Amino acid sequence: MFRWIRIVFVVLTFAVTWAYAALPGHHRALTPEFFGLFLIENGIYTDAPERHAEFEALLDTAQARAQGFFGGAKAPRIIICTSQECANRFDLKLRGLTLGRHLVFLGPKGLNEMILTHEFAHIHLHSRMGVQDVFHQRIPAWFNEGLATHLARDSRVQSFAPRQATWIKQAKSFRAWGRLHQTRDWQETYGAAKTLVAALHAEIGDVGLRTIIDRRY
Repeated sequence: MFRWIRIVFVVLTFAVTWAYAALPGHHRALTPEFFGLFLIENGIYTDAPERHAEFEALLDTAQARAQGFFGGAKAPRIIICTSQECANRFDLKLRGLTLGRHLVFLGPKGLNEMILTHEFAHIHLHSRMGVQDVFHQRIPAWFNEGLATHLARDSRVQSFAPRQATWIKQAKSFRAWGRLHQTRDWQETYGAAKTLVAALHAEIGDVGLRTIIDRRY
């Protein structure tokens, strides 16, 4: 009996280890050095360590912009891929991606202040949320993405009058946000979300917007 349990345990351990090492994915950020990245600063990994000074300046500028609204937050782990080969190893298909409050990915097309400010805004916002907010999504997806787009001053998105952008409020969950992208361009969805957040920001200011973010129901 116990012999079979040990055999099953060994087989499962081997399978999990093989999958972790062989399959591309975000999980590889747990041990980025094993997948061709170099530590250039505390928590910052890249496939181009020779560009350390450039990345440091970029990170400082983007972080300062996010902190200008939110204040301080714990620095996340950051994975910077300058090549598509590197991005493929981590299954990174976007310019930038934030997971939770501790991890940011930057792809080859995301190495700029605007994209990184957007991702840092997510980190700061997520840092103000509790575990219960993940399961009961206190802050709607449209607000989450709209705030990040607004703080990043993203000029790529479509402009709306506020009354023309209220349809974005249907995207309360991230599942609903994803469904909208099946019928609308991302410039529309992010643009509408940015419009509503910017209008609210203009009305109630930094303090009012932070009060909404920190409110508990």
